[in-house]
This record gives sequence, structure tokens and C-alpha cells, in this order.
Amino acid sequence: MDSSNDNDISDHISSVINQFLPLLTMNHHRIYGYILSLLPVRADADDIMQEATLIMWKKFADFKPGTDFVSWGIAIARNLLLNYRKNKYYKVLHLNDEAVKMIEAKSESFIQEVDRRMDVLKQCVKKLPGRDRLLIRLRHEYEMPVKIIAERLGKNIKTIYKSLARIQDALARCIRRTLVAEEWR
Repeated sequence: MDSSNDNDISDHISSVINQFLPLLTMNHHRIYGYILSLLPVRADADDIMQEATLIMWKKFADFKPGTDFVSWGIAIARNLLLNYRKNKYYKVLHLNDEAVKMIEAKSESFIQEVDRRMDVLKQCVKKLPGRDRLLIRLRHEYEMPVKIIAERLGKNIKTIYKSLARIQDALARCIRRTLVAEEWR
């Protein structure tokens, strides 16, 4: 085998991974939110999301850069959901096509609202003092248990819980204020 060929293949795979993963990471919650809006059982939604992700990865060469990754991912998920509905889900819950279309329409606006709120949350988190931002990141971004956070910061568990409650309350107020201000524009 030619080692330059191996390097070319390795470079190509790295390039695809470097394009695919950021798009998936940024948009996973939107696609998953769509799936979850149509499947009430989280385990089933997880299975569909996992299968959709695998198909998106396999068909990533078909994705046109600059187009809407979320729409592409939702189209893949929609096909999986239709098949799922025909096979398993249909036996459990009977939804006609019109009902599914209504849910899809609502989920679209729901996803947009979640995106808007996530953007506002990010703005509000940036306004927090550095120590508060660190605490929120440890707890919610890294999903670190409060006990571990307390140990790492040399604080009492109750102190960490109180700090998190205070910070989350401040974030909720900031989000409400920002959303109200946006509505008045």
C-alpha cells in the first residue's frame, strides 16, 4: 500500500470530521427537539436521534455546505419517524398524517423559540461574574455533580447549592428582562 494514499485518506477523514462534528454539535438539540416533539418516549427519541446521526454521518458527502444543516437533519429524522410510525409506534398510538403535520408545524416554532431563548441565555451567562460563570459551566456544561464541585472548590455542598440557586435565579431574571425588552422593540 502507498503511504501517501493512506495519508490522503486520513486527511480526508479528518476534514470530514472537522466539518461534520461542529455542525452536529451546534444543531443536535434542534434536531433532537423535533424528534422528541413527535415521540413522547425519550428512549425511542434517543434511538431515532442516534440512527439519524449515523445516517447524517454516512450521507454527509451529500450535504451541500452553506445550506441548512438542521433542515437536512430533520428531513432524515422525518423519514425515520415515518418508518417508525408505520412499524412500531403506529401500534401504540394512532396519529393520522394531519395530526403529525400539525405537530411538526408547532415543533418548528418551538425549536425557533428554544433557539432564541438559548441565545438570550448565552448573553446572560456572559454578564455573570467569572466565578459564577465557572460554577454554571461546571454544573451544567460539564454536568459535574455538586459534591465534586464542592470538593474541587473547597466549599460546603450547601454553599454550592445556594450559589447555584442564586445564579440560576439571576439568569432567569436576566432572560425575562431581555425577552420583554426584545418584544418592546
